[in-house]
Amino acid sequence: MSAHPSKLSAAVLSIPQPLELSLLNGFAFTCRPDCSLCCFASPSISPQEHRDLLQIRPAGSFLEDEGGQATNVRSRPQGGACTYLHHRRCGVYTARPFPCREYPLSVHIGSRPQATLVLACPGISLAPLSQWSHGGPPSAPPQGLDSEIERVLAEATRQPLDQWLKEGRRIEDRTRSRLLRAHRWDAAEDLRARVISDLPWPSEEDFPAEDPPDSSEGWDALPLYFDEEHGPVTFLSRTEGWEAFSMREEGGPRHSLGLIPPLGAMPHLTEDARELLRGYLVYNLHRDFLFWLAYRELEAQEEATLEEMVREILRELAVQAMARSAFRAALQGSPWQTLRPRDIERGIRAIDNDFLDQATLGGIL
Repeated sequence: MSAHPSKLSAAVLSIPQPLELSLLNGFAFTCRPDCSLCCFASPSISPQEHRDLLQIRPAGSFLEDEGGQATNVRSRPQGGACTYLHHRRCGVYTARPFPCREYPLSVHIGSRPQATLVLACPGISLAPLSQWSHGGPPSAPPQGLDSEIERVLAEATRQPLDQWLKEGRRIEDRTRSRLLRAHRWDAAEDLRARVISDLPWPSEEDFPAEDPPDSSEGWDALPLYFDEEHGPVTFLSRTEGWEAFSMREEGGPRHSLGLIPPLGAMPHLTEDARELLRGYLVYNLHRDFLFWLAYRELEAQEEATLEEMVREILRELAVQAMARSAFRAALQGSPWQTLRPRDIERGIRAIDNDFLDQATLGGIL
């Protein structure tokens, strides 16, 4: 187990389920009760969690499968929050389901279960990312995540994790064999070391960046981030540029925060801002998620190598982080042509949830 033993309770240490925790090192978490960003979701539930929720609030609203089994707590329409959220407070906090207890952790299951942090969460300090820019995790143990780690480990013992891992290893073996025959495979550690020594970086040709979605697919399909003044904020593409809206718990936008014309030029980063963004890219290189996303993308590729796909994913991630940093700066009336660490932090928080929301060939606990 990668977390420092002295920072975990005896209950955690007594659970024999292995879990890779090194991506949590160095980070500190303090939940912001005024935030509710993670509540703009439709969390999955187990049958027992369904029963527990009904005991607290019998009139709960759920999504059901074809057999009538409740599978998710229903969220409100037009991108609204979970039906249990009222005035930014959870009405069933003591019985909240696993996805709510786990957050801001996310566990990807490929050939191993690996915990990562959802860096969109405003309760996580992003300062440790600068340490990641030098190639590896900080040595300090995580702070403020004991209960979330305990809950993840307990859930891992309830789920058929051995079956998922067996399937994950089968998928990885199949992918490796196919790419080896075409000379398109690299071992993760070798590839990671090469890419860290020569990280892909955006160029002027990458700007203007790809627009966010428009509203044609509904408000719940749009990106979301937390703003210190306005709470959960979404943004979308307009003909004239990008527009941001504060969101209501009941669904739909409260009011527009502004329309920013296309930012056609590539922003400049101060040296410490560049260090922070570099750290974010290195952090992603250590996420198994990124490699399994690359595996999925390679399923439809005839010639690209694993390294080329990993580099392309990282480059696009950097482009979007810079673009969303510049957008948020411009939205606040600040100069966006030169981005500072605070700007890059806001860009990372506006992109990380979308990145982790993609499907890979692996699974999510």
